[in-house]
Amino acid sequence: MRHLLQWFIGLSLTAATFFGANPCAAAEVNLSRVDAKFISAVLARPDLEVIEDTTPLTTWDDPQCQERRKFDVQQHENQVPYASYWVWLCHTGVLGVDGFDETVAQALQNLGHGDPDQTAPARAAEGWSFDIGGRRGRTITVINMIGSGQSASPYVVPTAGIRSRDATLNLAVVVGGAHIAFVGDPSNIEALKTAEKILRATDAVTPR
Repeated sequence: MRHLLQWFIGLSLTAATFFGANPCAAAEVNLSRVDAKFISAVLARPDLEVIEDTTPLTTWDDPQCQERRKFDVQQHENQVPYASYWVWLCHTGVLGVDGFDETVAQALQNLGHGDPDQTAPARAAEGWSFDIGGRRGRTITVINMIGSGQSASPYVVPTAGIRSRDATLNLAVVVGGAHIAFVGDPSNIEALKTAEKILRATDAVTPR
């Protein structure tokens, strides 16, 4: 889990490299319908503007994800950044078919799951399970430490994930943004709800 946020943000690959080299490339699920207009419709917030980050992806030596879409959201009036949303289709790694369960388990441990002294905000930050067509999904707050030693500080990463309908990949939504200050922040719970909302909408338009 160390440097997890850097992995979320820094993980990159070219689609051509992936499809030419990875056996999972034959999977039919994709994010072709997920764009800024789609995310705007899901958020249903006229005060927010959604911009897709179309910076070309560079080759990554060991691709773990088939696709990624990143969206930056800002307030219309003052152009202040509000949040960023990453939508992933991953076969392995911390968001992948097997790795996501480990990510959830480690996040629960970091939140003090089962500890009698666990705080109510930390308990709420554990997220919840949900169901889509018989597939079990999960929201979870990942706590990532940025920096090292005494200068290290926690960064809250609300996340939602579920197995794709063809069972070859995990669909995941990761939320980032300065508006989420800490685990117990009500904005964190709202971000978990938004992550699930985007995930459900994306799953519904993801071709089989």
